Amino acid sequence: MYNQEIKEEFIELQSKSYKKQLESSFKKIGKIEDQKEKDLAYFSKEIIVKMYEEFDYTLKTTKMINKFLSKYSDFYFKKMGETHSRNQYIDIDIDAMRFIKVKASEKRMITHQEMLSLVDDILNPCDKFLMYALYCGIAGTPKQCELCFLDEDDLQEGNIISIPSVDKEGNVIKNARFIKADDLLYSLAKESANTYVYKSTLSDSYDRKLYTNRILKPASNEAKESNLSSCNSRLRRRFTTICEKYFVEDLTAGDIKWSGIIYNMRLIQVEMNLPSIFDVIKTEQFKKLSEQYSIQSLRNNAIKESIKKYIDV
Repeated sequence: MYNQEIKEEFIELQSKSYKKQLESSFKKIGKIEDQKEKDLAYFSKEIIVKMYEEFDYTLKTTKMINKFLSKYSDFYFKKMGETHSRNQYIDIDIDAMRFIKVKASEKRMITHQEMLSLVDDILNPCDKFLMYALYCGIAGTPKQCELCFLDEDDLQEGNIISIPSVDKEGNVIKNARFIKADDLLYSLAKESANTYVYKSTLSDSYDRKLYTNRILKPASNEAKESNLSSCNSRLRRRFTTICEKYFVEDLTAGDIKWSGIIYNMRLIQVEMNLPSIFDVIKTEQFKKLSEQYSIQSLRNNAIKESIKKYIDV
């Protein structure tokens, strides 16, 4: 890439949560810099638009990257003493974005390695657990969010996690079901349960104290968040914020859940030497998997159709 030292200096000034994504973006753009023989700060509007089209990102991700490249260009020109140079990224506004042929929002998988990398990049233990728990099948329905009232006492010996539920009256039902967690999920749950400070990822913000013995603690006292609705709202906001910060905002919670299902189905397919991923549905191993992900009530055809939305078969 061009002017690597300046780019590295710019990255160091950003919050930790963005650093790896910026490094990745700069490396990707570096190939275009080599072709054009100039720093990305000097790219014309036409080059920028073509670059975004080649990247095949969603509109949200493109907007996020453009914001950082605009900040970098200002930083670069100031560093080089070129105060009169034009930052072309400013002209790529919301209206202009609509005409860029970016990737349409669609069902998207996250690979197992991408999930592990995402968890590694995320700063706060509770956010790590939230994302990986969805991938491992702890979610429930919007009316029975299993993550809301999961607490430290639900972490049992042998990596067993007792999953609570909520009845029609809003009462918490302990031990509604049990799952055998892998080592990573269990360790993240433990770490989140024992963390009482939420570290800010923004330079102009501050760390917040966390309350209760829940694994996904609120930054308020328990009395202010004693019902399912308020907890659900908090976790949805937290999920959206995480996705935006780590450039995966085109993922839904459902996408993450089905990514985990498909990954585990592939493992079973390889282990049993089955010709098709759909053959896994007929196995005893899938019965256990469907219970873990709470999809045992789905008919086989519905499961197949869901899988087809994510993979080419």
